[in-house]
Amino acid sequence: MDEAAEYLGCSRWTLRDQVTRDQVPHHRRGRVKGVYFTLADLEEIAVSQARRPGNARPAKPAKAASRVARAPVPIPEEFARLRNAG
Repeated sequence: MDEAAEYLGCSRWTLRDQVTRDQVPHHRRGRVKGVYFTLADLEEIAVSQARRPGNARPAKPAKAASRVARAPVPIPEEFARLRNAG
């Protein structure tokens, strides 16, 4: 699962959700809890994800620097004594 998610460029939890919902081709052997993917499965998943509308995420705008002036907070006297003692 980890290798398949890395190959597809998504998280393992996203891939696991898609497997649970039967949205992607996968294989299981008997009653073993493992999920298996062939290279053809992974290529099919990659192509289908590229075609989905809304799959491309828009770039996030850069955050503007906050220019809020902050007044210095006075240090309580008992903490100031500890700070000067050390």
